[in-house]
Amino acid sequence: MTAGTFLDVAIDHGVTIPSSPSGSVQVSPPVDTTYWLYVITKEGGIVKSVNTGLPILNVPSTINTLAGLNYSVNKGYFTIQNDGGGTLQWTATSQTPSLITMDTPTGQTTTQGTIAFTLNVGSLPTGDYVGAIYVDAGPGGASEVTVNVKLVDILYKIHLPLVLR
Repeated sequence: MTAGTFLDVAIDHGVTIPSSPSGSVQVSPPVDTTYWLYVITKEGGIVKSVNTGLPILNVPSTINTLAGLNYSVNKGYFTIQNDGGGTLQWTATSQTPSLITMDTPTGQTTTQGTIAFTLNVGSLPTGDYVGAIYVDAGPGGASEVTVNVKLVDILYKIHLPLVLR
């Protein structure tokens, strides 16, 4: 990080503060982790969260969703997070394509995003179904998400009004 004239610099650990009152601050932590960097200059200040190391994939192991035969399209989604540094690039593949079609089969994030999918339930009888989505983030890791689907005849979506007092 390069800025104007430094008045003060602080970080959790792993920082080299320049000997002169201006220059660059080098963050060189010994392990992958998140650091908070505080820099105060004559021009102002900055607080920055710095996450070092490789991206780390974080997705739920299981999600539950409800689908209704009265809807022509039933959608589902789950959150994908990068618990490490850098940019997490991922691909999501349905392991049960007869039940699940991917709406967002690829993507990237530095923090978190959403993986969306469509449930192919139009020709199925009501009941419980289990599908799976495999998420591969290369060096960030890979994980399978189990999708539990409860299929009902009629699904009511009610939007209640907001009441303020």
